[in-house]
Amino acid sequence: MSEPTATRRGLTSAQVRALAAAAGVDLDEGRAATLVPQAAQHFALLRELDAVDPQDAEPAGEFRLDAWRRFGDA
Repeated sequence: MSEPTATRRGLTSAQVRALAAAAGVDLDEGRAATLVPQAAQHFALLRELDAVDPQDAEPAGEFRLDAWRRFGDA
C-alpha cells in the first residue's frame, strides 16, 4: 500500500503503528494512516526543541546531594 500521507521526513503509517504498539495500543492500517498528519505535526514541534538553547531554560527540578545524610550523621 502506498503512503499518500507520508511527510517530508518520511513518517509512515507503519511507523505510527509501531509507536502505538510500543505504547500498548493496537491500530489498524486505516486508523494509523489517518493519524500520520497529526503525528507529523507533533514530531515537527519536537524537532523545534533542538533550536532552544538550554542555557536560557530553567531546570524542571534540582537534585541536591548536600541535603542527604547517612544514618547516624549528626
